[in-house]
Amino acid sequence: MNDRIVITGIGLVTSVGRDRESTWRSVKAGHNGVRKLCNMPAIPDGLLLGATVEGVELDRFGDRNFPFALSAAKEALTDSRLDLKRCDRSRIATSFGTCGGPTPWMAQEYAKRRGSADCIPWWENLIYSAVPSRVANRLGLYGPRMVNSTACATGGIATLNAMRAIEDDQCDIAFVGAAQALHPILCAGFYNMRVLANADDPAGACRPFDANRNGFVMGEGAAVLVLERLSHARARGASIYAELLGGAMMSDS
Repeated sequence: MNDRIVITGIGLVTSVGRDRESTWRSVKAGHNGVRKLCNMPAIPDGLLLGATVEGVELDRFGDRNFPFALSAAKEALTDSRLDLKRCDRSRIATSFGTCGGPTPWMAQEYAKRRGSADCIPWWENLIYSAVPSRVANRLGLYGPRMVNSTACATGGIATLNAMRAIEDDQCDIAFVGAAQALHPILCAGFYNMRVLANADDPAGACRPFDANRNGFVMGEGAAVLVLERLSHARARGASIYAELLGGAMMSDS
């Protein structure tokens, strides 16, 4: 289809703000969300840095990916001023990316529950596709549900998947984004690879374009955009942030 695709809603959960407004204020003020991490198995306290989100509780499956994603999706919905009661919800897609969850806990629980009657619904809430499915279920969205896991390209590819679904007339609106929480396996992997920034100076550790950088800093959070056809956005008088013109798909190497 030839209708242009625009962004009409934004939601954020970050280490410097629980929504887009507080995040933007922190960015303008130069606030830093990097801090020393403690209680990571097999890693001495104080040797690991992370840009963590404070004050978000685990859900009942021991995960924070979904709480991050749902909070950002709800904010994006409010920001877009979409009235879901007036929309065809079968034409609203969800496209999310995530690169991992509580892997050791999953393995332990699966071993304990193997063969039990509650194993299937439990497992369905922990696989990667649980993020878009659970967000869609909470918001009552019945269109296509897509998920991908492609390292640092994850959020971008989730956005392109949704853009192409709109272009192919599979949907008119899409909630797109990515969510990721730090967890012990992820932290231990990068720590043992020796690719993380030195923990001596949390405030100055994240400087990717500095010639004297010594590694990167892990972070967590979520970002969600509302995409829709330009004609649909104009018809309902929506505010438009930007237009998506295209992109290319690839992964980290």
